[in-house]
Amino acid sequence: MNNTINITDNTNELRFEAPVGNDIAFISYRWEHGKLALMHTEVPEQAEGKGIASQLAKFAFEQAKQQQRKVLVFCPYVSAWLNRHPKYREFVEKDYNDKLK
Repeated sequence: MNNTINITDNTNELRFEAPVGNDIAFISYRWEHGKLALMHTEVPEQAEGKGIASQLAKFAFEQAKQQQRKVLVFCPYVSAWLNRHPKYREFVEKDYNDKLK
């Protein structure tokens, strides 16, 4: 990761987002039975490969940790990210951990 980005929780749009030039990078989420369901990650093409998606994923898991919530992973990027950051698997709902292997 080159630089830390400013990530916020846009609760109106249900996404964790960060400004990237004139665009926005984000992970969309929804609430499912009190659990944080991570749905989709999107980074503007000109910002790909700069670690922005990774910072967004970490932010999402840190939010879940602070709120003491479990995470459901539907986003393929976040699933792959968890393989590189296994310490965050403890926050994934038990049933979903098996699907991520």
